[in-house]
Amino acid sequence: MARMTVDEKSRCCGAPLGRPRDSEALSVAACARCGTLWATHRRPSSATKPWDASYVPREFVSALEARRRAQATAIADAFAGALGKGRVLDYACGQGLFLRELVDRGLDATGCDLDAEVPSSVVPAGPRRLTLAVPWEVPKGDWHTVALLDVLEHHPAPIRFLKSLGARQLLVKVPLVEGPSGLVARLLARLGRPRLLEALMLVGELAPHQAYFTVPGLLTVAERAGFVEVRRLRLAEVGRELPERLRVEVPSPLRRLARGGGRALEALSPTWSDTAVFLFARAGLSAA
Repeated sequence: MARMTVDEKSRCCGAPLGRPRDSEALSVAACARCGTLWATHRRPSSATKPWDASYVPREFVSALEARRRAQATAIADAFAGALGKGRVLDYACGQGLFLRELVDRGLDATGCDLDAEVPSSVVPAGPRRLTLAVPWEVPKGDWHTVALLDVLEHHPAPIRFLKSLGARQLLVKVPLVEGPSGLVARLLARLGRPRLLEALMLVGELAPHQAYFTVPGLLTVAERAGFVEVRRLRLAEVGRELPERLRVEVPSPLRRLARGGGRALEALSPTWSDTAVFLFARAGLSAA
């Protein structure tokens, strides 16, 4: 089994990694400079494609779709000026909800992903939605903006990937380890209960999370790839749909508790959230 060692360097700052915390499924170590968590996964996935219905329950897909719709509208509203300046590539567009939001607003937007057979996909394969031949392929085109919504945390070498993009600007959304879920997960892991951290790192899935970013860690990755931050937007990553997003059977009393917890997380999101969206411009260029 792969095991992270203390002499490895972080893939964000290039700083040493702290002593890894190990479980049967996962080894996680923090960057000594920024605190971003880097993972080594030990449990292989049984899925054969990104949206294998055998491990993506229907209620999870529906709950995720509702949340992503709300986020798509909020992101498109907040960054309307930047997104309207040229061609937009929604990379790893998934269900296509953000892509549909952009298209409905009349923007020149294209999406891409590995698997065209996405449950509840709102934009079928075609000129607006390209199917990638291999993971992390970058479609040819003159892209003014590349949107990476819940994408970068899956890449084992994010700086290299960002350097491969020819865009003038990036719109990046990632889970943040400083958020309430990350705080609880780290605390439980220190107490010998790693299951929440494993769930947040998508252990056992076909495309698990390689990183759990801090804000300084993400900014360093962008800077080392040649981009500077222009602005950011905090979002609620989950709300009252939390029980459906857990992917496990939740007894009724705990379901009500989880729903209340989801509402609390949503209420906290303007100041303390599990995710944020960052607009980055290529260094030396304006974001216009």
